[in-house]
Amino acid sequence: MDVLITAGGTQEPIDDVRFITNLSTGRLGAHLANWLCQHRDVQVTLLSGPALSAKPHWVDASVSLVPFTSTVDLQGKLQEQIRVRKPQLVFMAAAVADYSPIPVQGKRPSGAEQWTLTMRRNEKLLDQLRCWCGADTVLCGFKLMSSASEPELIDTARAQIARAELDLCVANDLQYIVDGAHPVWLVSAQGEPEHVAGTKAASAARIGQLGLDLVSRRISNSKKRS
Repeated sequence: MDVLITAGGTQEPIDDVRFITNLSTGRLGAHLANWLCQHRDVQVTLLSGPALSAKPHWVDASVSLVPFTSTVDLQGKLQEQIRVRKPQLVFMAAAVADYSPIPVQGKRPSGAEQWTLTMRRNEKLLDQLRCWCGADTVLCGFKLMSSASEPELIDTARAQIARAELDLCVANDLQYIVDGAHPVWLVSAQGEPEHVAGTKAASAARIGQLGLDLVSRRISNSKKRS
């Protein structure tokens, strides 16, 4: 089984030497890749943002690492991986910037008291995955919020599933990701939401297992139809 994971934040250039980014380390995606690669007949490719690429020791040696930088770069790498070896399971855990600065060539002068950046909305890569992968691939999105209630987390996850035609969404909130804990809500297209409270490794294991279960179910249903 081919599994494709994206993890870590993007870097969006301001000029030739500066960029904006986010707080994502990609550690949850690394735990997910490590858990999945322990399973026989599972080949894992991990598209890793700059923060995660700088920590190769976080990732098992059997995982195929492909670094990315910006949203545009990640889009190209995703399309290439899907075209070469269409995955049966995709975890879109990368923290992709919603907006990017319109970059300038060279380096902005550093003497100004203030700068004004013009930002443009990026394409939502998650929303394109179903078109790129087709109907047979199990797709899992991730949604990070801050100071949201549990009903808000679940409702937002359901909206993401409907919009992007996902099979699963992992909803989590920044306020609870502390001291090694990383609780998540697992919201599927069918069934009741499941709350997982534990470490990043424990949450990643449950996310991975649910993903594999969804693939097995899809294969079984396909055989019954044929």
